[in-house]
Amino acid sequence: MVGQENEIYSKTTQRITEDTDWADGLISRLKIRRATPNDSGNYSCVPTIAKPTSVYVHVII
Repeated sequence: MVGQENEIYSKTTQRITEDTDWADGLISRLKIRRATPNDSGNYSCVPTIAKPTSVYVHVII
């Protein structure tokens, strides 16, 4: 998963994680623990076997 400013987040990152499931198709979930406004930005998912997509996250405290 590629996050804001092209940083790469993986399952080993403590605050920002992603989970991928193959239930009825490919589903990825972005989880941000203790989110702050600094976590706001565009997050993209670019799988090798599915169409890429992105979402803009706006954190308001």
